[in-house]
Amino acid sequence: MASSVKQGIFYFLFAVLLLPLLQLYLPFVKSAPLSGIGSAPDVNFSFADWWEGTYQQKKSKYFDDNVGFRADFVRVNSQLNYSVFNYIHAGHIIEGEQNYLYMSDYIDSYYGRDFIGADSIRRQMVKLKAVQDTLQKLRKTLVLAYAPSKEFMYPEYIPAKLRGKRTTTNFETYLHTGTSVGINQLDLNTWYCG
Repeated sequence: MASSVKQGIFYFLFAVLLLPLLQLYLPFVKSAPLSGIGSAPDVNFSFADWWEGTYQQKKSKYFDDNVGFRADFVRVNSQLNYSVFNYIHAGHIIEGEQNYLYMSDYIDSYYGRDFIGADSIRRQMVKLKAVQDTLQKLRKTLVLAYAPSKEFMYPEYIPAKLRGKRTTTNFETYLHTGTSVGINQLDLNTWYCG
């Protein structure tokens, strides 16, 4: 009886360890790829790379990045770390009030901390106007679309330690300058927030 239980546990653990390998070579479950995380490409064998030791490193990296169920394991691990330990794996992601997640770069943009200057923006928009006019002659329409931003929609949930006084922002300057030089624009940010 005890022997059959031990054998059952052994076969179960063996099957669990074998599943990622089977998924790698004979994918039987479709997993969505991870966005924002690349994977190492497969490498072809060569004696030169073998003797230099680079083949082994590259092949090992390929197996690490492409093992079966990797994307699912990464997602489960990230969710558990966030739910249990309140730890966020993604770089530059900050938790705001009421569990809203923000990117620190976008918070800086919302407050104007990354403002590149009106002259720089004007030069870029004048160049874009020249491109728009050229495309117009070719019977093509260029429309500059401003994507909506969570920071503009929900500024009240930005973490208190990162709040500050709003100054001139790149977004507002691009929008104003684009209008003044005659660029076709679609302001989805204001549309969604309004």
